[in-house]
Amino acid sequence: VGTKAVHANSFGSGGSILAVDAFKQDLHIVGFPQLGAALSIETPDGANSFVFAISAGLNPAITPFGLRELDLGLLEYTSSSTAIPVGGLSISLTVPSNPALLGQVYHAQGLRFGASNTFTNKVSFDLVP
Repeated sequence: VGTKAVHANSFGSGGSILAVDAFKQDLHIVGFPQLGAALSIETPDGANSFVFAISAGLNPAITPFGLRELDLGLLEYTSSSTAIPVGGLSISLTVPSNPALLGQVYHAQGLRFGASNTFTNKVSFDLVP
């Protein structure tokens, strides 16, 4: 959903873009995925701890924790387990400044540990200059 800061028939800048999804989202990547940029990996509270991984490919499989979508053979990054504080967790991650990564598509997915251990949704992104 997009909005403008001025009347629709007037020239102007500003406004908002909101992403609306019909499914529960326990993993969000905030920031612009470009070389050298800082991204924020976020998950809400409601679980005890969180771990996530980034892969260069997909290979969906049903597991005891739900649907795992990442290709474990193409993992590029795996985080350590981090406690989720009240209010949710935000982890800062810097994209490497490697030109060979440009145009590559990556996929992130997390695993939340708590009363029930469950995989999060998958988030896919392209690295841009």
